[in-house]
Amino acid sequence: MRAVVCVALVAAAILFVVGVAVERHDGEPRTAHASLPILIADADAGHEAMPEAAPETRPETSPETSAETRPETSAETAHESPAQRAKEHSSERVLGVNPESWGLVAVVAAASFALALALWLRPSFALAVVIVVFGFGAAVFDVREVHHQIVESRTTVEVIAIVVAALHALAGAGSIAVAHRQRTG
Repeated sequence: MRAVVCVALVAAAILFVVGVAVERHDGEPRTAHASLPILIADADAGHEAMPEAAPETRPETSPETSAETRPETSAETAHESPAQRAKEHSSERVLGVNPESWGLVAVVAAASFALALALWLRPSFALAVVIVVFGFGAAVFDVREVHHQIVESRTTVEVIAIVVAALHALAGAGSIAVAHRQRTG
């Protein structure tokens, strides 16, 4: 059981880092090539002209589809500044801490690796209890992240978060067995 807990902790740490990297990559602002001015040489007149963009048609606003209830169009989201998009992306805070900050990611991954190594080299009742708390505590935050990814419709990150939650829960549950074995054996 000790090996299962160690593998679960290491795999959860690796997938946690991958999940945060994927989410950050998906959240990066993309360059809007359509908004850049394009100069086209007019063959007939011999001068350069800027093409006019076709006006976007927007649905009429009625009581059923007011501005508050209709979804944003790509034109509306294209006018957001990178700072606005970054603010929306980084507004996700848990207990005042950004769960996607690279510093926190490094600390959690390092703690997970350290706990796995310590359990492998020197299993003890106290260490197993610490892993129980760490595993189930992390699983709670992982389940919260699953919910967040469902709301954001990011299926890839959602699946990664589900697997990480399951691995953390497995580490916690396995550590109960290790703690019991250390206490009685």
